[in-house]
Amino acid sequence: MHETDPDDVIVARGGRRLLLIVAILAAAVVCTGVMLWQMARPRYAVHTTSSVGVGHVALVVAYPTDWTMDAQGDRSGPTFAAFTLTRLPASRVQRWLDEHIWHAGADDAQHSRISVSLLRVDSSSGLDREQRRLEPGLRMLTRLGGRYSVTRTRYPVGPALDLQIEVPNLPPHEIGSSVLVFPAIDSGEPQYEIAVGYYATARLKARVRQVALDVVSRLRLVQVQEKASSPDRAVSDSSGRD
Repeated sequence: MHETDPDDVIVARGGRRLLLIVAILAAAVVCTGVMLWQMARPRYAVHTTSSVGVGHVALVVAYPTDWTMDAQGDRSGPTFAAFTLTRLPASRVQRWLDEHIWHAGADDAQHSRISVSLLRVDSSSGLDREQRRLEPGLRMLTRLGGRYSVTRTRYPVGPALDLQIEVPNLPPHEIGSSVLVFPAIDSGEPQYEIAVGYYATARLKARVRQVALDVVSRLRLVQVQEKASSPDRAVSDSSGRD
């Protein structure tokens, strides 16, 4: 009768134990990743601005619930409506992400903000005219050592100019970049311009830009009956976008 070598038995048992440990660790990593993703996945609040112009047009803005309107709230006049978003104090998960993924601290978060405005403009306004209007200032910027890029793109609400600016010796959160959107209109209808600007330190600029572009992608224009802004309400990720 063939006898099993005790050393072979020990090796086999050790191999199975190692595979079991690896499987348990892999499952733990997956579970932790799913939990962090669920906790970090944004929910959205929805704010409708005051109406603008004779057509009583308002802007519906969906933004992550870890951001909030600043103390000035919704500012409006006969031809404009605007407000500014700032970051809420970070949760433990967000602080961990800021520190280990974005290498940012509390001061960086405090300097992050996103401005949103709706403006009634001249009917001849549009991407071409706006880009021509911006060119002299941008050329001046390059003479001062600054850099910029202007990219034409399109969002559900309309065509847009994506303007990114960098100026040496000035903190990014003091300069900011912006996306200018000109919603498509029917002939003879009023023209509106939507501006979403974002400001952040160098460490969080890429992250805040992502949030700003997400906000732009969810914008909607609506007609309202009265010039009054609506309270914000929280919505799920799936309901934040049409």
